[in-house]
Amino acid sequence: IIKMKENGKKKETFIKNVDPQMITVVDNWVFYFQNDKLYKIRTSKKDKIKITEENILNYTIKDDYIYYIYHNGERNILARKTLEGKNFLKLAENVSTDFEIIGNKIYFIEQKYNKDIQEYEYKLFNMKTNGAKRKQILALPNDIGEINITAKALYYINTEDNALYQYKYKKGEQERLL
Repeated sequence: IIKMKENGKKKETFIKNVDPQMITVVDNWVFYFQNDKLYKIRTSKKDKIKITEENILNYTIKDDYIYYIYHNGERNILARKTLEGKNFLKLAENVSTDFEIIGNKIYFIEQKYNKDIQEYEYKLFNMKTNGAKRKQILALPNDIGEINITAKALYYINTEDNALYQYKYKKGEQERLL
């Protein structure tokens, strides 16, 4: 990671040997990956702290928490910890790698393998950021391709008809776009 002034001057190597994944700066802390683990370090280069032992697939920081998805060897888990790496709380299992936090709700895709039809089934859920009030919003087609969860809508491609669909959370409406 290279640290520099906004004008591009005073470049210096901040941290070496980091993974080429998302870097986030919150207050005076830099969050980054090293050997698939999430760390944080002060912008002054002091107090390097390992946040997770798990191999993180995706994360976001909201208020005083890190929300993240990791793979436990069998399935993807959605969890949260404080920014200090404490108070682990498992929020959901069998999730895809994408999620979005909107206000005090987390939107995520649950994916479970149905042995009877030998296919994965996908469902959009939301819940409060503390894990309470989990609610199924939408059953998605089994032939789902790419998924993009945004603040206002879920977008996905149905590989059966190669169409792009949009589901608006607030209106509860689904429509084919292309």
